[in-house]
Amino acid sequence: MQLHTSSEAPDQDADDYHNDLTNEVANANGYTTGGVTLGSTTNTNTANVVTFDHADPTPWTATGAGFTADKGITIDTTPGTSATNPLLWWMDFDGDQTASGGGTFTVTMSASGAATITVGDAP
Repeated sequence: MQLHTSSEAPDQDADDYHNDLTNEVANANGYTTGGVTLGSTTNTNTANVVTFDHADPTPWTATGAGFTADKGITIDTTPGTSATNPLLWWMDFDGDQTASGGGTFTVTMSASGAATITVGDAP
């Protein structure tokens, strides 16, 4: 998961790979560009509903002036290159969230999963 500023405007019709993203939080003050690797990933398929889940991302501890993020974007880095790593989903934090001077920036995932896709019948 990477953290991005409010200047990142995800476009679900045009953004499909990591190289389409802009405005990642700067590499400083407790945040490292590239984000964090998500652990304990699972997916389940029950009655045409696929649920993806993972552990909460490791909290970022802010140093100095800290940093501000507006959204978290989850990327599949398995293919290995920015042009082939697909975007999976993004979380809008509903406005700028800031951690500063020793504060912790924590993203807590829903207990029901990180993302759910419902598969319907073909027309």
